[in-house]
Amino acid sequence: MANPFVHQVIQERGMKVIGWSARGFDAVERDVAKIVEKILSDIRPGAIVLLHEGGTSENGQPVNVLALEAILTHLSANGYKCVVPSDAQLCSRL
Repeated sequence: MANPFVHQVIQERGMKVIGWSARGFDAVERDVAKIVEKILSDIRPGAIVLLHEGGTSENGQPVNVLALEAILTHLSANGYKCVVPSDAQLCSRL
């Protein structure tokens, strides 16, 4: 997150700024295969994946859900374990 307006608020709340290392441009791309391909090309151990809410494919299906399903299936098949950071990992005051 590089937005300079959020840094003070984040600091006041004891939170940490983290960034993504793998993104598929799903906020603008509607082709699930292209999104998945882009994200998987950036995957490394410890990667942080960025997906957005709300985008739909041409047939009305949620792009992020379809992409996430394909990404998780691929990662699992290749020995990756996906985790969501705990609140304690994200906030220094907890």
